[in-house]
Amino acid sequence: MVEVTLANLHLNNPDYPVKAGSSIILAGNHTVHVVGQNTTTSVPGRIRRLMPGDDVRVDVGIRAYTGSSDLVRVELWDLKGKVVMVSEQWELNPVEEKYEASKESLSTHEAPRWVWLFVCSK
Repeated sequence: MVEVTLANLHLNNPDYPVKAGSSIILAGNHTVHVVGQNTTTSVPGRIRRLMPGDDVRVDVGIRAYTGSSDLVRVELWDLKGKVVMVSEQWELNPVEEKYEASKESLSTHEAPRWVWLFVCSK
């Protein structure tokens, strides 16, 4: 699971006519995917609206097929599955899979957002 933040989107897509270099308004169902040579999206993030100046954070379920790092990019798809935005590439490094009861191991892990929401809602 990775957290993706979308902010100040600039599309280079003729199907979304906006002035060059300006922020866009997204309305409707869009999905967020993380794609790489050895990384695929298993559960896409979902957004319904994004206004200029807003940002949105979504969780994207991914599957990485190697134990080493991978160059990945974020893709934003419209309802028809058409890619409307592609990010620059960035390096995805796998997190240590085996947890050990040590400060070093704990520093490489983070509780998922649903755990935080569950604990704080009590």
